[in-house]
Amino acid sequence: MKTIVITGATSGIGKAFIQEAGRQLIDCKIIVIARHAPDYALPKNVEVYLADLTDPAAIKKITTSILRTHPQIDVLINNAGNGWRGMIADTTLEEAKVQMEVNVWALVQLTQQFLPAMRRRKQGHIINISSVAASIDYPTIGYYSATKAFVEKISGVLALELAPWNIKVSVLAPGAVRTKFGHNMQNIAAYGKGPHAEGYVLWANRFEKMFKHPLSSDVAARKLVNLIVSPKSYSYLTLRDTWYCYLRRILPRRVFSTLFLKRYMQL
Repeated sequence: MKTIVITGATSGIGKAFIQEAGRQLIDCKIIVIARHAPDYALPKNVEVYLADLTDPAAIKKITTSILRTHPQIDVLINNAGNGWRGMIADTTLEEAKVQMEVNVWALVQLTQQFLPAMRRRKQGHIINISSVAASIDYPTIGYYSATKAFVEKISGVLALELAPWNIKVSVLAPGAVRTKFGHNMQNIAAYGKGPHAEGYVLWANRFEKMFKHPLSSDVAARKLVNLIVSPKSYSYLTLRDTWYCYLRRILPRRVFSTLFLKRYMQL
């Protein structure tokens, strides 16, 4: 029986993963770490542990409790995320730090807490959820994008460091997916004001066009299950996302931005 720990499974990709895993992964145990209890019916193979992922003490307490009951953790999926809208120049350090707490430091602490058990068994798999925003520059979500770029760099280095213990590290980078994440993103205090007011309106309209036909969360859930069954280091949800992120790396910034806006945002 595989024991899978996933954060942020109250809605969106995490919720879809629980349902998809129930169909595809036979005889697995899923442990959910969330701030609030899910508001949907959970299968019998799912356990929920409540914790505030912005609180290091809470993370330490909850992982200790999980490992006491489930000393064998096969897969850790760092799925929880936090995002704020705001231009770099308008965002306060406190507003930026809030995004770092969940997207970066909670992910790092959870990984550190579960790694000793994986090393003892010389077996394990860590899956970190990134975003195409780690590769592509989107005004008004710069700090969120930076946290995802951090996640990708950490994941790449971890994969090399953990190879001697046969512990695999994967990254899944979704693009436009139909979840509550975008709706739940908070605006910084200065959002829509000051010298960048027109830029906020412009990019709000562009994001609206980009998310006009988003993918279902089920697509991302199936990708997660596929990564568990057949691990690989990096995965996008669509061929289009793959090509755009590849082109971003090889084309001059201005050339790529023009191409991206015309094709992806239909401008």
